[in-house]
Amino acid sequence: EIINRVTRHVSENTGHGRVEKRTCTVVSYGSIMEKMFKKKLVGLKSIVGIKSERTIVATGEYTQEVRYYVTSLDNTKPEEIASAIRQHWSIENNLHWQLDVTFREDYSKKVKNAARNFSVATKMALTILKKDKTTKGSMNLKRLKAGWDEKYLSQLLQNNNF
Repeated sequence: EIINRVTRHVSENTGHGRVEKRTCTVVSYGSIMEKMFKKKLVGLKSIVGIKSERTIVATGEYTQEVRYYVTSLDNTKPEEIASAIRQHWSIENNLHWQLDVTFREDYSKKVKNAARNFSVATKMALTILKKDKTTKGSMNLKRLKAGWDEKYLSQLLQNNNF
């Protein structure tokens, strides 16, 4: 019974001096898993495991990690789930990289609620800077310009209904 409920997709990519292999295994939630968990998990359709293997070509260094997810998606192909997970983390990583580069977020110390408040403020500022098409240059350049030029800052805020 469980054999028919397991699907798998393997993808390999070569580039940037490394070989990456990702295996996405999807286990449909059914009677066997219900017995394991002792009760029905509402809305759960599948449990997903992503095994990532990476080899650095120049050194032969090999690393492996496994991540697990739960999903309410039904009858989804493992390649579609793997693609959605990669796309999600690509967006997340890009956002955090941009916040760190533009606002040096990793280097600022915060206490209590300040971390959450600062995170909201920097994400709003980054969104405003990304929407601005009047100034060419990096996000960091736009951020600096907004700090130096009150007219530019005012224009950014007005264009975003502040």
